[in-house]
Parts: sequence; structure tokens; C-alpha cells
Amino acid sequence: MGAPFWNEAHRQAWEGNVALLAAPATWTQDGVAVALQAGFAIGRETDVAVANALGVGVRKVTLRAMDTAGRTPRPLDRLELAGEVLTIDAVTPIVFAGELYGWKCQCAGQDPTP
Repeated sequence: MGAPFWNEAHRQAWEGNVALLAAPATWTQDGVAVALQAGFAIGRETDVAVANALGVGVRKVTLRAMDTAGRTPRPLDRLELAGEVLTIDAVTPIVFAGELYGWKCQCAGQDPTP
């Protein structure tokens, strides 16, 4: 028997929220580019301090599992999002009730100042 109906409703609501807050993006892994929608936010001060060790302009990017063509994002993959080229530094799976919804990626971007 399948997952309880509330699991499906929860997953659909989560995916809908990501889509609502998303921007078009291109994720590149091993030379293969995938166009998708990615939710993103500018990191908090503590996130910025951690990411600045590896780069400038930390971003938190959420990728939905349904958009990634069965592949898993990895550190050093590239994302083009909102006019920035980002490098994934860390990936955390988003799992609820044993089901993979997507991934939260912490990324370092380019320095926005000249």
C-alpha cells in the first residue's frame, strides 16, 4: 500500500512552495546541464561567515528531486541562477517520512562588487 495521503499532500505543498519562490536555473554536473526551477535565499550572517571561507556571496539553493533527472547534486557542481554563477559547497538531503523531496545546497557565488 502507498504512503498515507497526508504524505502526498505534504510533498505537493512543499514542492509548490519551492516553485512559488523559485527562479529559472541551470545545474551542471559532469558537463551535463539541466534546466530547472530553484528556490534560493541569501544566507544569514552565520552562513556568510562559513561560506566566505570558500567564496563570496553565499546563497542557499533548494532543488526539488523531481527536477534533477534522478541525479544527486554534489559539491563543486555549478548553478547559474539569478545572474550569478554559483559553486555548490555542501548538499543536505530534504527527507520527510522517509521520502526524498529534494536538496538544500549551500553555494558560494562571485563577488558582486567590482
